[in-house]
Amino acid sequence: MAQSDARLFALVVAINTYQSSQIRNLRHCVSDSNIILDYLKSTFNVVDTTALDPKGLTPSPSIVTLTEQAATRSAILSTFKKHLINNPHIKPDDPIVFYFAGHGTRVKGPQGWETNSSDGYIEGLCPSDEKTLHPKTQDTIRCIPDVTIWKLLKQLEMKGRRNVTVILDSCHSGGMRGKEDESEFAEFRTRTATPDDRIPFPFDIDSDIWQMDEPLSFGGVLGRDRAYESSTLLAACDPRERAHDGWFTKSLVELLRQTSGTTRTIAEIAAKLREIKATDQTPVVLGNPRTILFMPNDIDVDKKVFELEVLGEGRFEVKAGEIHGIGPGALFRYAYGVDLEVDRADMFISSLVLRPPITAVEIPNGARVSAIPAPNSTERISSTKVWLGNSNLGRHIKNDRKWFEIVKDSERPTANVSVTLIENYKRVKVDLLDELFVKTGTSACVFSVSEVVDKLEDLLESIALFRYHLGRRPHKEVVPTSTSPSARTPSIPSNYLQFPLNGNVDPLWSKCSIGLYETHNIDGIRVVKEPPRNLFIADANGGYIANLVNSAATTYGIKLENRSRDTELYFHLFYFHPSDYSIQAWALGSGNGSKVAPEDSITIGYGSGGGYPIWFTLDDPLRSETGFIKVFVATQPVDGMRIVEQSGVEDLLPRRLQPAKGMIPEKKQWGTFVATIKVDTR
Repeated sequence: MAQSDARLFALVVAINTYQSSQIRNLRHCVSDSNIILDYLKSTFNVVDTTALDPKGLTPSPSIVTLTEQAATRSAILSTFKKHLINNPHIKPDDPIVFYFAGHGTRVKGPQGWETNSSDGYIEGLCPSDEKTLHPKTQDTIRCIPDVTIWKLLKQLEMKGRRNVTVILDSCHSGGMRGKEDESEFAEFRTRTATPDDRIPFPFDIDSDIWQMDEPLSFGGVLGRDRAYESSTLLAACDPRERAHDGWFTKSLVELLRQTSGTTRTIAEIAAKLREIKATDQTPVVLGNPRTILFMPNDIDVDKKVFELEVLGEGRFEVKAGEIHGIGPGALFRYAYGVDLEVDRADMFISSLVLRPPITAVEIPNGARVSAIPAPNSTERISSTKVWLGNSNLGRHIKNDRKWFEIVKDSERPTANVSVTLIENYKRVKVDLLDELFVKTGTSACVFSVSEVVDKLEDLLESIALFRYHLGRRPHKEVVPTSTSPSARTPSIPSNYLQFPLNGNVDPLWSKCSIGLYETHNIDGIRVVKEPPRNLFIADANGGYIANLVNSAATTYGIKLENRSRDTELYFHLFYFHPSDYSIQAWALGSGNGSKVAPEDSITIGYGSGGGYPIWFTLDDPLRSETGFIKVFVATQPVDGMRIVEQSGVEDLLPRRLQPAKGMIPEKKQWGTFVATIKVDTR
């Protein structure tokens, strides 16, 4: 499952023997570290590793190990900073792994500390010199608290590391239990370093780490918080349980080796670990449930994972099609180096063939494949045309992208996006020029040159994907009398970003309606304020817009209605945020759409089943902003619509799927509706 262009960087810490006589030793931590090392080396083709002795050696550019006496508190922290945070060789998508096998502990947090437990205790990892005296200060050396680990992970985030995995084979819950005839060893990796709360835990411990800068976030029109931390945690057990010495690492690696050649999301790994858990030990898995382990967050997910049906004679089928934005030329990955290419796309289904040079491989029915960021078709059906106001900006673009093209000065009137340098070439201004954005007052985005100059290609692709998914609708076709699918002639999809976006209402949407309402809380349930007033209004141009006032205290809800008398409909609701080009999924039901019976409705943001409320605020109270609500509706369940989502400028690596070009007309239907959200300063 290793990526050929990604290099692993890991810090592996394992301690059997502790320096303090107050701490019982363990048996299997070092051998467990060898198991994880063997797995990482074979998976990522690592040949260079460095083990640090107590005097310390220069870290290699790949894996560093700290074992036994070398795994002191200062060595763990300094090596983490030097090898993982400040390592200039690490690229944003490179996998980073921090592994710890040893004792864990819980201690009473100092007064004034924020803790996650009701009893005020914090968790910590025990270094090899835990409970010994510092040679210079003569202070007792204490554990590495969870807040310090968290702060170090935040520093990785600030460095742009978005592919971080933390594996902790230790325990942070109560009680040590050892066998009477083996009293030298602890059977469990838990609290053998029993805290002595008579000695207060230092309030300012690791203050140099805590005082590091926090990562910045992007503001704008805000809906629901969908952010995930950039790291994944795999822990040996629940905080209230004890971790068996020698069980978790072995079980985890066995599971990962069993899935070699396939991709597993974090949610799938969590479910599998629950199945094989020890009788009194439940592993904990935290992180974005849709990401794939050891892969960056944008190569992901349930968003892009589909089951494959084997048709025979080298042909396959996947339930992903035009409604997902997929068409001929899109790629799906089965295993590393084994890709399948779409050669025909229907509304909801696509047929695939193996992509050369692989022409024959045994793929089981029901295998999971993931859409990958690699457009293949040379056609630019939905290409975004970009005009650069400064020729120097073009030096950072390879001109081999499929989702956008650079236009000459003479072609500037045809451009959809303009990129110019302002403020004495210190800032980059990006304007969206489509009629929709101009007439709805969508603000330009401004970045510092240092933020985007090396990522301009990815920024433009993020914008292109944003435009594509916002504008696309079902295609109209000219269907000849022949019933042969190959005889059907699809029309070329137009640029749907004129204003209004719903100028020609999709036939299916004519059976639907949408309302945006202000809500408030009554007896713990959020309901629509009386009298109900739909904030979406038709403007003079035939579009729909809701003019809202900037207020964090005002909440809203959405009602989607199926007005048909005999057809079940499935709704997928997204929010498009032009200030950072993100696309957020607000309502997908159980994943295949929110099912609504004929003449019935669902609510989002209010009612007993509506989930969290929706709100809109401005990061800059002096500037209004615009966003867009888009609804996809279909006559059948549609899995995988999270493929539309993208996190925008926060990671600058969008999905790059080939746009759909045609469909086979049947009784199946899908349609869309778009409305504008305008948030003003007053």
